[in-house]
Amino acid sequence: MAQIAPDVRLHVDAYRDWLAEQHLPVLTGHFVAELDAVELEPWELTGGRAAFIYLEGSEGTSGSYVCEIAPGQSLKPQQHMYEETIYILQGRGASTVWGSNGKRHNFEWQAGSLFAVPLNARYQLHNTSGSGPVRFVAVTTAPLLMNYFHNPKFIFENPFSFEDRFGDEEDYFSHDGRMIDTRQLQVNFVPDVRNLELEAWVERGGGGTNMSFQLSGNTFGAHVSEIAPGNYKKAHRHGGGAHILPDKRLGTGKSQIEYEEEEPQIRRDFDAARAAWQRAHQ
Repeated sequence: MAQIAPDVRLHVDAYRDWLAEQHLPVLTGHFVAELDAVELEPWELTGGRAAFIYLEGSEGTSGSYVCEIAPGQSLKPQQHMYEETIYILQGRGASTVWGSNGKRHNFEWQAGSLFAVPLNARYQLHNTSGSGPVRFVAVTTAPLLMNYFHNPKFIFENPFSFEDRFGDEEDYFSHDGRMIDTRQLQVNFVPDVRNLELEAWVERGGGGTNMSFQLSGNTFGAHVSEIAPGNYKKAHRHGGGAHILPDKRLGTGKSQIEYEEEEPQIRRDFDAARAAWQRAHQ
């Protein structure tokens, strides 16, 4: 019988290995009850405080983390080959983003802002308040990319520039975007998704409205939905990796996850922003 060489590793989970090297808390399970209350630890890579979230149902396609920036401080510049979408939970600040041509794009954000970092662009996040911290949640495709390549240097030190996604547009983060289909907005920065005008989507439930985003040329999309009082969004299923972020400032409700092969069903009330993946919910 053939022997496996001692330096060969089988069934490698490069993303979990990388998580362990960051020495941060890793939250697992089906949901996180309160993103604003997640306990964070110093993260050397960014210079902020953070915790990872790697939920059941992510299936190696996506992960997320919560990060905090101290008053008046900035995170270290970052660059990576995975896509990242950022939602601001609290505080005010600004981002600086630049590509291979060195041109810097600056834009300000607040609680409720949503934006995506162009793939492999360099970027830095700043807390412009001298009195309160910034806290945000980021959803990334890091698990997928790290488990493809098994090489952090390729992920974090790759010089390739995706000029088809991030070029010389002066208004890259300031334009209003354009509708490219029903409930489909192509845009790179949404100042406040909580006050964005949505469009009706009656097929998903009575009184429901929705808007989907194509952000910064990424393949990793996002959308915002609103459910009318006393109504629900029809149960549906899709591949793993979706993160659901209810906002307690806009209402309370509950979610339901159903597994065909398992009992009992999993039900969770929510009254705060949280990250969760659901195969079917209402």
